[in-house]
Amino acid sequence: MNDPADRLDEAGRRIGVIAVIESGARRLVIRRSATVRMPGKVCFPGGGWRYHESLEEALVRECQEELGVPVEPLRALYQSRTPWGTQLHWWQCSLISPTRFSLNRDEIAELFWADQQTLLAHPDLLESNRDFLERWPLGYNR
Repeated sequence: MNDPADRLDEAGRRIGVIAVIESGARRLVIRRSATVRMPGKVCFPGGGWRYHESLEEALVRECQEELGVPVEPLRALYQSRTPWGTQLHWWQCSLISPTRFSLNRDEIAELFWADQQTLLAHPDLLESNRDFLERWPLGYNR
């Protein structure tokens, strides 16, 4: 169910933000809890973009709500549309240290770091994340 404050596109579908956070050769990913859309899927953290926010503010809010950590949005990387119609804005973000995660268990079952090959081979990888990983390999700071 959509939050009434979530931005919608011209067809009434959600618009979301995705935080891409790297540490060395690994990226921060989550496993969705049993109570959210696409339960059990592995994906990057993120969520809905609300009408009163900039994209950067949405990224900061979503990471704080889901992971309990502050982030700094650095730059827009990519835009895509999921097979189910959600428009996504992918952003490179960095963790603001010191970092101590406090997961929202209503939304996140697990958090882990994984390299590109592991993520692409993961049987629970959310389909829309595969598209991003294939288009944006590690080391995209070009």
